[in-house]
Amino acid sequence: MSSISFHDRVRESNGEYQVAAVRRRPGVFFSLLWKDARLAAPMWTVAMLGTAGLFLLAAMLRWYLGEWVVERSAFSALWVLLPNLIALGLPAALISGENDDRTLDWLRTIPISHRIVVASKMLISLAAWLTVLVWTSLWFAISHAVFVFRDTPIITTDEIAPLIGYGLALLGCGLIAAWWVRRPIVAILVTAAMIVAVSVFANLGVRWMLVGDAFSKYPIPDPTTGQLMAIYIIAALTYATMVGICTLLGRRRFTGATDESSPQWLLSLSISRLTHGFPSGRSLASFPTNARPTARKALLWQQTRQTGWVMILAAIVCVAVCGTWLTTEDSEARGYSAGLALPAAQLLLGLMVFSGDRRHSRWLFLGERGISSNLIWWTRLRPILAVSLSISLLFALTLMITRTTSERLDPNLPDALSYMVIIAMFTLVMFMGTCLGQWFTRLPIAIFASPILVVLWFYLALWLLQSLPERTVIVWLIPSVAVFAYSTWRLTPRILEGQRGVVVWGRGLSHAAIAMGVLFVGSLFQWLITLPPAMPQWRAEMLLTSGPDYGSSEFGEMRESLDIKDSIIWWERPIVPLSRVDVAELQNKLSKELDEQNEIGRHIAMEQVVTLLLYDDDSQDANRFPESVDRNTIEQMQLESIEIALKWANAIRYEASWRHSSLYQLLEVAEPLERFAVQALTNFAFRHDYEHHPTGEQTTVEPTKQAKRFANLVRQIPSSERRRRSRRQSLIHEYQQFHQQLQWDHPSKVHRSLPFFAGFSIVTRLDPLGFDRIRAVRHLDIAVRLTLRSLERGLPRWSTAEHEELIEAWRKVFPGGRSARIGGLTGEEFPVFTINSEEEISELRNIAGTLLGND
Repeated sequence: MSSISFHDRVRESNGEYQVAAVRRRPGVFFSLLWKDARLAAPMWTVAMLGTAGLFLLAAMLRWYLGEWVVERSAFSALWVLLPNLIALGLPAALISGENDDRTLDWLRTIPISHRIVVASKMLISLAAWLTVLVWTSLWFAISHAVFVFRDTPIITTDEIAPLIGYGLALLGCGLIAAWWVRRPIVAILVTAAMIVAVSVFANLGVRWMLVGDAFSKYPIPDPTTGQLMAIYIIAALTYATMVGICTLLGRRRFTGATDESSPQWLLSLSISRLTHGFPSGRSLASFPTNARPTARKALLWQQTRQTGWVMILAAIVCVAVCGTWLTTEDSEARGYSAGLALPAAQLLLGLMVFSGDRRHSRWLFLGERGISSNLIWWTRLRPILAVSLSISLLFALTLMITRTTSERLDPNLPDALSYMVIIAMFTLVMFMGTCLGQWFTRLPIAIFASPILVVLWFYLALWLLQSLPERTVIVWLIPSVAVFAYSTWRLTPRILEGQRGVVVWGRGLSHAAIAMGVLFVGSLFQWLITLPPAMPQWRAEMLLTSGPDYGSSEFGEMRESLDIKDSIIWWERPIVPLSRVDVAELQNKLSKELDEQNEIGRHIAMEQVVTLLLYDDDSQDANRFPESVDRNTIEQMQLESIEIALKWANAIRYEASWRHSSLYQLLEVAEPLERFAVQALTNFAFRHDYEHHPTGEQTTVEPTKQAKRFANLVRQIPSSERRRRSRRQSLIHEYQQFHQQLQWDHPSKVHRSLPFFAGFSIVTRLDPLGFDRIRAVRHLDIAVRLTLRSLERGLPRWSTAEHEELIEAWRKVFPGGRSARIGGLTGEEFPVFTINSEEEISELRNIAGTLLGND
């Protein structure tokens, strides 16, 4: 059938041309494709723009802040995740969109086959998923080649083939679930369960084909050509089966009477009884007055009916998370459950607050009946808010029980405040979901876009909150929750009027910006009131201080070409199991290391030396020598390990005072080695009773020679003045190097490295404005000044007020507070030194003096 436009008729009457333009109408299948494409366009657009935005954000953060913030795996995760999200949410959006627009009821009145409708949705879903996959791969290749690793391969066949296969299976499961279940959220949950089942059966089937045992734990070998063809044929048959199931379910769904659900009619009946009386046949007088529900009760009842399954699902998730925290101590399982499952449940609760009214187009229906927008807002929010708060309180109670029963954590005031922070954070996520549910007209699009927007908002919010003390975070979180609650209240009457698009988006984004502004003002205010005073004069004096020339005689015979190997740097390595150690080889290593002059740590590693220093006859079986090794041999190796430890410690202190070694080497090598050596010498003296019997026990062949060797080892312990000078000089040198790094990494530079002190960063990795850097540098000035003062005036005793003051000063320097440490094996936190070790060394010197005097 053809039609001639008005302009063509005018041109024909004017003699412009004699042949009229003829335009054919599109076919039915093409019209269905166009309609489905318009339904999928919002989610497809969000996916395309979100993909570009996320890849650009990750690439720019990596380029600006370095690979510590955005690792290479983040780009691969985006490349895998984004196309699969489209495959998960697009089928539900397409078919639930038919319910929202009432187009499926309209299609039932047209003489068309259900196969055309199912084929149209399949083709649009496949085309949208393929375009997103190609678009994501393009951005992954660009960001990978330009910003990340230019010389490494980007995408290989072994990576793209499983992604395509998994995406097609996920798309098929999504179409089956969308035709089977009417509610989009339930369809997405069913899709997730189906793809898990398909993945498990596929893995078991492939393992059975290649290994012969589906439950074998052996690695899967590379398939042969025949096995690979068989896997491809089975996959093709599986996809064909999914197409057939979609066709059958589409026929069942398409031939139904209507997709209208009952809650709309139940609500209409309740409201009509209030406004227009009861149906004819019974008079109003026949009903008692208290039997007529009020508008508030009707709205609450209807909201509970339509969102009850979501609230039950959220409660089940909360019970599962709480059970995980109570029954397991796996930090990874606890982190995923509390960091992903509970926020997802809270976000889903928020999205469902107004989803029923969107889905059933009740806004005009409720507005025309004169129901107050405030009443609608409160009755829609009240059941969801009650469940959200109950979930938060239950998890906080579980966390309180876990911390109370733990042996390592005791309940105190900061923990109690952290419970309030958790409740506020979860409530904030719920209100953000409510706002996003009002912004988007379709629920599947809101489900797809809301996690991205919430993560971006919280990414900025946590960057602002991470520098705040735990006691004040709750002060600034509550106003943000109030801002989002106010946003939902202000948007409700506008949505009742039928407004959508930029009007709703603009106001919603402005409210989100206000909430972010509250956090920014709070963090800025907290930064100003907690910023320590500057000490420019003292800092200038310290930067101009030069190290004194102590001379080589102060530290004995040391070669200037001393080389410190990385093998002696202690990174909390495990103790070497002595039951599996070759004693002859260990003795050979000790002898060679004692004879070495130019290098330290060349023949033996630090963990072996520490194992010998800490050896005890009462230790566990794995840390004990075999019974064939006699006691004299063990003591001989212990004395050699003590000599090596003191040799290394003296070398490090020589480098710290003469060669300007780093503070990190002093704290991680010299200090722990001296402490372990002193402990080993103390145990040796106690075992031989040198304090009461200066000549030593008569249990060895040459007790006097052994006692002399013990006394000589004690004399090798650095003096208190030598330790004080090395600590002071290394601390000053590290401070000067730190400020040189700050001068090179000026804030005006685009790419700045993280300022490190003694090998640890003193600021967070996200500090583009430099607020944390300024505060950390001033706290560092105070900590260094206090430490130098304690080194000059005398070291404090453990757990005294001066010692606690030093600990607190260094805690403010490093991010993480109580969890941040340097010098982990020194016995003290941070570069804080006490007089307790000096007293132990003094006792050993008295014993050694007595031994040498008696000799």
